[in-house]
Amino acid sequence: MGSVYYRDFILGAEYLLDGKCGFKTLKFIKVTPKGFNLIDINTNKCFFKTHLYSKIWYGKEIPKGFTEVKCVAVPTGFYFTKKETTNV
Repeated sequence: MGSVYYRDFILGAEYLLDGKCGFKTLKFIKVTPKGFNLIDINTNKCFFKTHLYSKIWYGKEIPKGFTEVKCVAVPTGFYFTKKETTNV
């Protein structure tokens, strides 16, 4: 995967991507018992070709009920900020 940095994500939360491809809105999802990805909410396709894994849970199945996933390895060059929801 090359060089990575680690950050925390919340399952089901939307994030704004500021990276090589411009700005996108992505949702953090669990795609396998051990792996995660970010899905583009406009195209409904996974953003990364390979899954992302948590440094803490690497190689282990993540228990049900966990919503905050810590230390997820993200390739450098992709920076995310949590999308704020506003109730009007």
